[in-house]
Amino acid sequence: MVHGIFSKSFLAALVLGSGLAAAEDTQVSLSRPAEQRPGCLADSMRVPRAMLGHLPDSTTLEFTVSVDGEIWGVSSDAHVGRGLDVQFRAALSRCAWTPAADLSGVPITRRVRVPIRFEANEETGTVVARVGELEPVVLAAR
Repeated sequence: MVHGIFSKSFLAALVLGSGLAAAEDTQVSLSRPAEQRPGCLADSMRVPRAMLGHLPDSTTLEFTVSVDGEIWGVSSDAHVGRGLDVQFRAALSRCAWTPAADLSGVPITRRVRVPIRFEANEETGTVVARVGELEPVVLAAR
């Protein structure tokens, strides 16, 4: 069925191409998941001092926030070993999450990625994680 001068499939392709929709269920989402307390992820990141010499300068963390605010499928592009993945999962679990919502305000599951930059604090000998903005991941159509 054609609505006005644009077909439904054309509009869906336009929205998908713009990165505003999750292709897994073609629900349109203008919101993204968010920390209920801004800065929680950065504050919760506790990287052991022993990892200091083995960390990359930066990495990208990717995870899914469910409709219930639960975290699934945590992965990163850092190849430091299991220790860093454990730290990421622990930091994510210490934060409460608000899920993304579709255009009518209904919570939806959404995959996101976030850049993380590591900096050494020379005075304390600790690692500080600088966490960037969460960006929705557009999934390929099946």
